[in-house]
Amino acid sequence: MWKFSENNLGEFIEKTHKKTFTYRVCNNPWGLSHGLKHEIDVLDGIRCGNISKTRAYIAVDEDEHGKPILETWILSKHNQYERV
Repeated sequence: MWKFSENNLGEFIEKTHKKTFTYRVCNNPWGLSHGLKHEIDVLDGIRCGNISKTRAYIAVDEDEHGKPILETWILSKHNQYERV
């Protein structure tokens, strides 16, 4: 069960495995230094990445130079939360 956080910007469903993920603004220095704007809540913690309307670009590892290795996920549903 996901806990609601008022810091979350939205949620999406990854198309292949039908899993739901929430995301928020990235506060991770490593992610920010590589242009990754979001933190995505995953089962084993948090991953840095970029979320667009139809795709999620998730850092799944880093190469020998410390640069992110990105995996592209296709989204079947993407809800951006409205701020009031």
